[in-house]
Amino acid sequence: MELGWKAENPAASIQPFEERESQRFLDAEELSLFFRALAEEKNETIRDYILLSLLTGGPQSNLLEMQRSEIKRARALWEIPAEKSKRKQPGCCVGAGCAGTARPSP
Repeated sequence: MELGWKAENPAASIQPFEERESQRFLDAEELSLFFRALAEEKNETIRDYILLSLLTGGPQSNLLEMQRSEIKRARALWEIPAEKSKRKQPGCCVGAGCAGTARPSP
């Protein structure tokens, strides 16, 4: 597709910035502020999504496609069906039956 640009790339001589991997964690005060701000969030859907993401560690796609039938209240866990799993095996997040990790359910 011809866009009519006939000049050189103006950014060709710019050297890319060297990125360094780093880890950052919230301290106790920042955590308190974060959860206070989250509790004040007016959009319940966003608030609930953020809490589910943090508390389950579940993949974004699984969180967005979560169904009520996947929640096992009696066992306090969320069972992810095999067809939604990357490994094509059933798994679970959070709860006594999973010890907080995503792994096949008993």
